[in-house]
Amino acid sequence: MKVIAICRKCNGTGTVKSYGMISKNCPVCKGKGKTVVKVKDLKKDYQNL
Repeated sequence: MKVIAICRKCNGTGTVKSYGMISKNCPVCKGKGKTVVKVKDLKKDYQNL
């Protein structure tokens, strides 16, 4: 099963700053701020907290 979640790389903003000043679209979510994640991966992340 898959779930729509907030992108971890850009924290849902859709943009990433490279070199601290150049802003570009996030390569993981392609600028949308959301990603599709498997439920199994989410469970592993919460167990590691």
